[in-house]
Amino acid sequence: MYKLSHSGKLVLMYMAWRHLICGFDYVTVKDMVSDLDIPERTVRKILAQLRDAGLLEMRTSGRRIKYRLLFQNFSLDASEVEPGVYLLDIPAEVRIPGDLTFRAFSILRSARLLIYTASHADKKALFKLARCTCSIKPYSEEAIEEARGLASLGYVAVVVYDSRRDEIHIPDAEPLSTVYININILK
Repeated sequence: MYKLSHSGKLVLMYMAWRHLICGFDYVTVKDMVSDLDIPERTVRKILAQLRDAGLLEMRTSGRRIKYRLLFQNFSLDASEVEPGVYLLDIPAEVRIPGDLTFRAFSILRSARLLIYTASHADKKALFKLARCTCSIKPYSEEAIEEARGLASLGYVAVVVYDSRRDEIHIPDAEPLSTVYININILK
């Protein structure tokens, strides 16, 4: 990963927060200077570093330049997610991607196949916001078998469900995390 100063990390986290939590597509230098209380020159230097690293996109709108992080170019979580079939017990009311844990977000980003249950059928488009560039299919026995096959080939597959609303039975799952979003992996 590109080495950033403390101010650089602050700008990076601010931009991620504005995009993922607040839902803004782009951020301006004026926003960053105002909200972070960092000199404009420092902000512009940091933005140039992020752009040179391929982590930033610029768009012009009239006389203003707007910036957006290119999350698909980040590799922060790629090595942390091992191949397998992950079961993400995500309550249906969770906002995606804003309420996801970092681990759940990393798993979704690494997925080659995402399987969703009826409680998450209306969120298919939201999984794209989590930068899941995978195939997305409804829950079925055939989809589970496809997920197992992908995992045996060294890929990540994910089943997203809500245990309070969905009745799914997948034996041989081992818990990985039980904080807010329960994460299990098939063995």
